[in-house]
Amino acid sequence: MIDLPTVLIAEDDPVFRSVIGMTVTKSGFAVEMAADGEAAFARLVEGGIDFLITDHQMPRCSGHELLKRIAQTSAIPSIPTILCTAKGFELDSRQLRETFGLVAILHKPFSPSKLGEMLRSHLQRSPEANHGAVIGRDDGSRSAPLQPWHTPCPI
Repeated sequence: MIDLPTVLIAEDDPVFRSVIGMTVTKSGFAVEMAADGEAAFARLVEGGIDFLITDHQMPRCSGHELLKRIAQTSAIPSIPTILCTAKGFELDSRQLRETFGLVAILHKPFSPSKLGEMLRSHLQRSPEANHGAVIGRDDGSRSAPLQPWHTPCPI
């Protein structure tokens, strides 16, 4: 039996979580899901996750706080990550990519097929293949400085 790479999806919106999950499954990868950053962090500590897709704004622990916690926890190896956000104008995408080594920041709404292509390309080739990509929204908007709206989650 072939072990498929496992993608953890951290997304509080159940519909969007399901859409991303179907995209990941159709792309040929195993899927695990978490409804918030706190649950995602707990799952990451257990190990066995090959890729993380996280929403930026979630209850209990935002995607930004989740990324900080991952960076501060030696028990979690470096995991390629895509950050999804509806806050294109409120984020400094370049700062986030550089600080956390993100594979990409996907601005909602984004094409599920683009996500699938990015996952297949990244997990089937070198980890640096898509490093730093930003996929914009349909209106072409990008980013502005990060706003301190997030709620810190306990470390």
